[in-house]
Amino acid sequence: VAAALAEHGTPDGVGETLELLVKTCLHSLNVDIDLDVEEYARLLRSRPDALIVLDGLDEVPELQRDFVERLIRKLDYVPTRVLVSSRHAGYRKVHRDWPEFSVDKISHKRATQFLNEWFGTENADGLERALTAIDAQGEASLGSVPVLLGIVARVAERGDVPTARGDLYSRYLDLFLQQEWRGDSNKGDAHAHAAQVQKRVSFVRRLAWSMALGGRSTLVGST
Repeated sequence: VAAALAEHGTPDGVGETLELLVKTCLHSLNVDIDLDVEEYARLLRSRPDALIVLDGLDEVPELQRDFVERLIRKLDYVPTRVLVSSRHAGYRKVHRDWPEFSVDKISHKRATQFLNEWFGTENADGLERALTAIDAQGEASLGSVPVLLGIVARVAERGDVPTARGDLYSRYLDLFLQQEWRGDSNKGDAHAHAAQVQKRVSFVRRLAWSMALGGRSTLVGST
């Protein structure tokens, strides 16, 4: 998307680079926001505490890889923190002076330790459900991936944990949209809460469809 929006090659300055990145985000999400792109780019340049996250470097098509890497290197002159993430496969170093960190798989021992600390002594049933889930698939265990392990723990708090990743994501999303993390005392009227959940599900479904189409569909009533 960034390559398509940059009609005349890589931007020359840092300000132009940040403006292009902001435009790229808005275009990719297909969200119509009344935003002064130039002013927002200036704000990013003046906020060392801000964070720019560029995810999925390995997903950039080979033909656009050089352009995208040049674009990222322009951010070396921005005081804002920049984080670029990628799978190991397809990764190559973008900037020789930037530090690199590799997130390895979690060992079964560490995963078990994490779950014991998560549940403590207050939810023995939840701990048992979580441990059963990470024991189910050997080397392909849900507990070997950091983000999945957290999802397993959250789902196990409320019930059985699906061992298929698609089902696990679906269950976690259900809990998130139901705002289970807020606690029973904060949910209010059950009927009103159910209606809100349906609205969230509908919006997420349309947002996912829009993103799957590359932003070529229009979100109506997205508020």
